[in-house]
Amino acid sequence: NFIMMYGDHIVQNINQMSQELNLLLDGAAPMHTVMDEKAYTNPQRRLTHSKLDTWKMWHEDGLSFKEIA
Repeated sequence: NFIMMYGDHIVQNINQMSQELNLLLDGAAPMHTVMDEKAYTNPQRRLTHSKLDTWKMWHEDGLSFKEIA
């Protein structure tokens, strides 16, 4: 009875949240680019600690801008 009563609402919420988070629901795994070489910042240009940490979280850890924020 619970599924019959609330199933459509649950599925609608899952669809809405997945679209907001840009997630796929069709079972296909998102494509990830594999890089053999690590990219490094230009050593002549100094970054603040927070900018460098943010860059590492984005580039090396693969976090999204939303996750970093």
